[in-house]
Amino acid sequence: MKKTRTVQTTIAIATITLLFSIMTSVSPVQALPRRTEPQAQGAGWFLHEHEGMICTHYFIFSVSDGILKADGWYYKPRGAFTLVCSDPTAVCMIIASLQIVRFKVVSVAGGLSVTFEGLAKVYMNGVWVDGWWFRSTGFDYGSPGNNLDVFSLQLWDPAHWSGTVPDLTLNPPEGQHHCEGTLSAGNIIIKGCGT
Repeated sequence: MKKTRTVQTTIAIATITLLFSIMTSVSPVQALPRRTEPQAQGAGWFLHEHEGMICTHYFIFSVSDGILKADGWYYKPRGAFTLVCSDPTAVCMIIASLQIVRFKVVSVAGGLSVTFEGLAKVYMNGVWVDGWWFRSTGFDYGSPGNNLDVFSLQLWDPAHWSGTVPDLTLNPPEGQHHCEGTLSAGNIIIKGCGT
């Protein structure tokens, strides 16, 4: 069992490292084609403290297209999201999106932000569980994003959320699990709001 967990951990880290290296080696002009609809992508890592321990969070995401509704969100977009959280000894959590339900891009002081949310499967304590709800927000304050851009995640297990968008009940509102940090490496690139 322990060997299997080690192999899964190694595969998860190798996969996200490969995707991160591919994504950060492409210039922003190549990465996001010109279009009028909002779109965003990002890859990188940041540090966040969990219960007195500094953990490293590796993430990658891409979101685009969708159907714009009156509430300002794009529904049924194309996209994917993965985050791997590791403490100094092992991978403690992996989040992989099953479906991004909606996203929106807004102007913020100094740049743009993207918020996307949906369903995910989560790996913790050696077990994958489907049906988690996640909300992620990325802030693009320029390029390169190192020590500039910010990424955050809120996460609820199946017992702590109910309803359908836009009328979700999330308990607690800030998320059962949450993390946020300024990128130590990587970049978040957001196009939208007239950009």
